[in-house]
Amino acid sequence: MNSVRPSSALKANAREQLLGNYSVAILALLAMESIIFFVTLFSTSFTETSTTLGIIIYLLITLILQLLAGVFTVGETQLYFNIACSQKPQVSNIFAGFIHHPDKSILVQFFLMLIGTLPLIPAGVFGILFYLTNNSLFILITAILFAAGMICMVLLYLRYSQVFCLMLDFPHYTAPDLFRESNHLTKGHLFELFYLKISFIPLFLAAFATCGIGLLWVIPYRNATHISFYLDLIKTNTSQPDSGIFINETC
Repeated sequence: MNSVRPSSALKANAREQLLGNYSVAILALLAMESIIFFVTLFSTSFTETSTTLGIIIYLLITLILQLLAGVFTVGETQLYFNIACSQKPQVSNIFAGFIHHPDKSILVQFFLMLIGTLPLIPAGVFGILFYLTNNSLFILITAILFAAGMICMVLLYLRYSQVFCLMLDFPHYTAPDLFRESNHLTKGHLFELFYLKISFIPLFLAAFATCGIGLLWVIPYRNATHISFYLDLIKTNTSQPDSGIFINETC
């Protein structure tokens, strides 16, 4: 294979792989979201946000929970790898990240959170200046910097979107290795990846119209499609070292 398949082919492949596996994917999604919800609810229910100290504690708890979400992302990725590779998926796959290098998962998640924050800091600074001075020039600068920051954030997110897949496929990689290889892997494919991601927007809008019930179908569909995209990237990249997982006929 010399190129990544078009989004229509990737989606068709994902639908085929999910046949017979949708129940496991849905149960895993419900289990993961329920755990995150109840842990968040329990952790923040005893925090008093009417004081400065309480707000700081609340923000720290939120940060820790967001970092732990990266560990669940590893498990979720493992589940869809199993589906893509014709291996038996299990709901327990969502806990794989707690067994295999959870420290690396947390570190990777931290860097991804920085990617989603740092590009918008300049706009935030000028937004504060506008609030303090009411100078209309600052609001113009804020709007320009916000637009530039969003573009930068999207580009970085696309470049480093494969880090969790690479973590499972190449467990010996360090966190910097994962980001470097993701950047290398997506080079020349950013537009294809961007188009693939935005192509799910109509489905998500339709799912929200069903009071969110449709998400139980759309999210597994999107995740399986993204794994198919990653596998195509791996196959197109002849410079990648031998994979510890995908060196077989089914993937």
